[in-house]
Amino acid sequence: MTIGADLVMPKLGLTMTEGTLARWAIAPGALFAAGDTIAVVETDKIAYDVEAPGTGTLAEILVGEGETVAVGTPIARWLASDGPTVAPREATQTPPAPPTATPSVIASAGATGTGDRIIATPYARRLARDAGLDLAAVTAANGRRIRAADIEVALARRAEARTQSALAPAGAPNAAPPSAAGFAFYGVDVRVDRLAGLLEEIDSGMPDLQPSPIHFVALAAARVLEAAGGTIGLQHEGRAARHLPPETTRRLSTIVAADRAEVEAESGTATLIVSDAAGAAFLGRAPTGRGATLGVGALTSVFRPDAEGRPVLCSEISLVLTVSEASTLSDASGFLSRVRTFLESPLVLLAS
Repeated sequence: MTIGADLVMPKLGLTMTEGTLARWAIAPGALFAAGDTIAVVETDKIAYDVEAPGTGTLAEILVGEGETVAVGTPIARWLASDGPTVAPREATQTPPAPPTATPSVIASAGATGTGDRIIATPYARRLARDAGLDLAAVTAANGRRIRAADIEVALARRAEARTQSALAPAGAPNAAPPSAAGFAFYGVDVRVDRLAGLLEEIDSGMPDLQPSPIHFVALAAARVLEAAGGTIGLQHEGRAARHLPPETTRRLSTIVAADRAEVEAESGTATLIVSDAAGAAFLGRAPTGRGATLGVGALTSVFRPDAEGRPVLCSEISLVLTVSEASTLSDASGFLSRVRTFLESPLVLLAS
């Protein structure tokens, strides 16, 4: 037997008169069990997970995300199944014990260090914290208090800006680098979730190899340079740069071995040097004969929005390519794009 019932805006305190539907956890048509979180409601003081009062199906959403309605207002219609109707919570019912309330107003220095207070609901603070978003950069739509909807707007704008940056030509760096006469700069952030996982597997199954992200970057750069016949150099962990003959750059293990070997006198001209030295990407003093330097940032963990706008923890490295006017490296932006493609698919890189 299936019977319809209303789900109403709960009363979470004696003084509560209205609440904001911050987020729907499920979509119409979705099945749920008693106790499952259906939605998140926020007030000026708390964020509250609305739990299913019984087993059933969400039939219709009546109040959209970001809307504020009075206590007792129907917010959704659900169909109770396999049992008698479960009465919706009435507005006059004794409210449930709310979760520990996070103060809705706290002092914050903010991005500018002015000491201004940032006023936000607890749920908005939680979303911002999970996404690594600075509340000082968020604007409250109502001009008073930052709510979850404001966080979603800010995250969408951040995602759009990063997408535009990723799609821009590599010749347009993500951040303006120091100017250096005679040099051009190309930058890109590379998502390396697969590479990070592969490094963990290698560390577990082959602990003696101990590769690092820079070894994969060197391998990817060598693959791209093969067609042009260029050679490569490697500067890792502050050690002096060493020249790697083309045959040394065929496999990851040989690159790691060469990196551990004693520094030998350089023979030949390196078209590119891959370096993790501080500021390597912006140095206009690359050794004579090296027409380009590929600076490799540290492997970092950052939150990025997924296809549905939810924050997901990702692994990234930043690459900045510095090319001198005398460099023989052609199509620098295409070179950097192909290196990124290899790093995003490390198994293809190892198999090539």
